[in-house]
Amino acid sequence: MNRSTRIRSDEGERSSHISPFLLPTCVTCGAAMNLLAIEPHSKAAKREMRTFGCSQCGSQYRCDVPRQSGT
Repeated sequence: MNRSTRIRSDEGERSSHISPFLLPTCVTCGAAMNLLAIEPHSKAAKREMRTFGCSQCGSQYRCDVPRQSGT
C-alpha cells in the first residue's frame, strides 16, 4: 500500500511518502537513514514521533506522523 502524507519535522513541514518499507534519505550525504525510535506523541494521541539516523554521517531526522492503524 502506497500513500503520501504531510509530515512535520524539525526541518519544517513537507510532503513525504510514508511506507513501512521506505526510509528517508539523509539531507547531508544522501544515504538511506535507519529508524532509531518510535515514541508516542506528547500532545496528540493519534500521532507518533519517529527518529531516523544516518549511519554514514551521523545526522538525525525526527518527524511527527499519523499513528498506523492497529497500534
